[in-house]
Amino acid sequence: MRFSNRISRSRLRFVLGFMVSSIFAAIGVVAPFFFYVSLFYGAILALFYLRYILSDPNAITPYSLLAINFSAGYLIGPLVAVSYFLRPHVVSPILLSGPFAFNGDVETFAIAITFASLIIAELIFLGECSSNRLLLYLRDHSQFSSKMRDHVFTITITMLVAAALLSGDIGYMGVQTIAHSTHITILGGLGGSILTALPSIFIVRALRANVRRLIKVLFLLATLFVFAAISIIGRRYLIYSVLSTIIIAFYFRPDIERSLRVARLKHIVNLRRILMFFLMGIIVLVGMSYFFALRIATDTMSAEQPISTRIVRAWDILGSPLYKEYHFRSQSETRSGTLPGYLGSLMESNGENLDGVCLSYAVIRSVPRLILQNKIYLADEYSCTDERVNTLHGLPSLDSPTTILTQAYADFGYFAPILYVILIGALFGVVPWLIRADGSHDFSVFAVALTLNTLLYTEQGLSFYFISIRNLIIIFIFSYCLKIFLGRASSGHQRGTI
Repeated sequence: MRFSNRISRSRLRFVLGFMVSSIFAAIGVVAPFFFYVSLFYGAILALFYLRYILSDPNAITPYSLLAINFSAGYLIGPLVAVSYFLRPHVVSPILLSGPFAFNGDVETFAIAITFASLIIAELIFLGECSSNRLLLYLRDHSQFSSKMRDHVFTITITMLVAAALLSGDIGYMGVQTIAHSTHITILGGLGGSILTALPSIFIVRALRANVRRLIKVLFLLATLFVFAAISIIGRRYLIYSVLSTIIIAFYFRPDIERSLRVARLKHIVNLRRILMFFLMGIIVLVGMSYFFALRIATDTMSAEQPISTRIVRAWDILGSPLYKEYHFRSQSETRSGTLPGYLGSLMESNGENLDGVCLSYAVIRSVPRLILQNKIYLADEYSCTDERVNTLHGLPSLDSPTTILTQAYADFGYFAPILYVILIGALFGVVPWLIRADGSHDFSVFAVALTLNTLLYTEQGLSFYFISIRNLIIIFIFSYCLKIFLGRASSGHQRGTI
C-alpha cells in the first residue's frame, strides 16, 4: 500500500509508534523500567494523536474514535494512576487497595498495555483504510431538506426527551425511576441517546450566521439546560456530550466566524474559540460537581424520595462539609488506572471462555421487546455480568471496569478483541448511509453526535454500542417517515395551488 499524502504518512507514524509502545510494554514484563517508558511514551503519543484528529475533523472515523477511546482508558488514565503510586505522600492508601488498581504489579499492567497498544495501532491503520469520514457528510449543506422538516424533527425529539425526564423514564444515573417497572420503556431506551446528542443540534443552530440574535440566545440557553439535565444522568455522559459538541461546532467554523462577525480578525476568532473551550470547561466542572452532590443526596436520603426532591437537596449539599467529606473519599477510591489492571488480570487467569455469551447478550439487549417477545428470558440466560465473567476467571465478584476488550477476551480469548473492534467499527459504518438516505441537516448532526458520544465513551461493554446503533436506526426510521409525509403534503399543496 502506498501512502502518498501527508495524512497517510502521519497515520503510519502513529501506527508504528503504538507498535513500539507495545514492544516496550512486552519487555516491561521482565524489565519494569521499560514498562514505565512504554506507559509514558504511549500516553504522550495518544495525546499527539488526539491533537492530530481534532485538528483535522475530516480524519474522524469510527476506528479513530475507538483508538482515542482505548488510548484514554489504557494509556493516559493508567499513567495518572501510576504517577500517584510513585508519589505515595499525595494519595490515600485506599487508592492502592482495589483488586485491579496499580499497586506495583508491573507484569499485570504490562500484559494489558502490550495488548491494548497493538489494538490501538490496528484501529489507527483501519481508520486510514476506511472511507467512512463521518464529518464529511455534513459538508454539503445544499443536499439537506427544508427548514420545516428540520424544525419538526428537532422539536419532536426534544419533546420526547422532555417526556422521558418528566415521566421518570430517565432519572439519576440514567436509571428508570418508574415504580414497579419490569423493563425499560421506549422513552427510556431512546431518551438517553437523544439527550446527549441534543446539544450538538442546538449549538449548530445557534452558530449559524443567518439566525437572529434572539434565536441564538434561546438555543444557547437550551444547550445549557440540556447539559444540566445530562449532569443528572452521569458525569461521563456530560464530558463526552460536551466534547462531541465542541468537535461538531468547530467543524462549522466558517459559520462560527461569520456568526461572531470577526471573520477578518483571526486572532480574535482564536480568542473566541479559547473562550468557548473555557466556558465548556466550566460547564463540565459545574456539572460534575452537581452530579457528585446529587449522588450524595441519593446516598443520604431514602430510596422512596422522588428525583425532584434529590435534585433540590443536591444544591444545598454543594460546598457543604458533607460534600467535602464525600469528595475526599471519592478521590481516595478512584478507579483511575483500573482498566489495564482488569484486562491484565483476565489474561493472567487462564479462565474458561464464554463462547460468545457477551456478544449474544449485546445483540439480545439491542432487539426491541416488541420484536423479541422472550427477551427477558434470553437476557437472563445469556447474561454477561461482571460476576459471571469474574467467577469463571477466579477473580473477585466485584463491579469491574468493562470494555470491548475485556468482554471480547472473556468470549473467545486473545484473538476476539482484534475481531470485535472491527465489528463495532463496521457496525457504525451504517451511519453515513443513514445520513445520505435521510438527507436532513438536523438528523445528520444528531447521527454524528450520537456516534461521537458512543465511540468516545471509555468504560462500556458491547451492549452500549449495539443499543446506540439501534436507537440511531429507530430515529432514522422516524425521520425518513417524516421526509415521506412532509414530501407528500408539500406535493399535494403544490397541486392544489395550480
